[in-house]
Amino acid sequence: MSPEQLEALADRAIRRIKRTDQSLKEDESVKEEAERYERLLRLKTVDVEAARAACEPRFGVLFARWKYYGTIRENDVRVLEYGVDLADTVTPGVVTDAFDGIPDSPLRGTELR
Repeated sequence: MSPEQLEALADRAIRRIKRTDQSLKEDESVKEEAERYERLLRLKTVDVEAARAACEPRFGVLFARWKYYGTIRENDVRVLEYGVDLADTVTPGVVTDAFDGIPDSPLRGTELR
């Protein structure tokens, strides 16, 4: 696995542990990582590679910075998760419109938290 894949896997594991065991306290590094990005972008798809190829090239104009956290499975779809900071001129509506407008889109939904 690449360093980015390992980091995404570790991030997912930490989030899953926190969801299932509320008695665990966050350490400072987990808090810092969670606070580094303004929002969480979740892209639902059935084809992870096609979704990444269609969406990530658009990130440069939408986000000041971003980080791929990895994928999780929800029912019959995969959800790509990204930490993102919106660009100065971008609103949440612009983000959802940008992904809804992808021709022959592999996406089944867009969520910006």
